[in-house]
Amino acid sequence: MDYCPWLLLCICICDIYVLQGLCFPASDWNLILAS
Repeated sequence: MDYCPWLLLCICICDIYVLQGLCFPASDWNLILAS
């Protein structure tokens, strides 16, 4: 898994999104996964 600098701020799937600089709060993940 890649290092995620936002790990303490939100829930992120670092190995997928850290390279894009994207990180979403857990509440947003519910919306993303549902879409």
